[in-house]
Amino acid sequence: MSTLQQYLKRPELYLITVIILISLLLFDSFRKPDDQITAKIYISSVFLYQKLGRPLFKDRIICRYNPSCSNYSINSVREFGIWKGLKMTYERINSCN
Repeated sequence: MSTLQQYLKRPELYLITVIILISLLLFDSFRKPDDQITAKIYISSVFLYQKLGRPLFKDRIICRYNPSCSNYSINSVREFGIWKGLKMTYERINSCN
């Protein structure tokens, strides 16, 4: 077995990698909303949902709000950053029920 294969079998490697990623995400959330990488990734994923997912659910999901919850989420994350924007999105989606 090669040295690389032995090294990849060690759980410490994965734990350290997860800790580093969580730390980077946490530090990223303290930046200005325009500079947050996590916010940009989230907004891209919402755009992907709007393009691919929304047509699949158009007969089942009818949004009572204007703008729709996904557009509201994009706007709130852009304006307030990832954590506050996601909190506002959660509260809005939760108010539908």
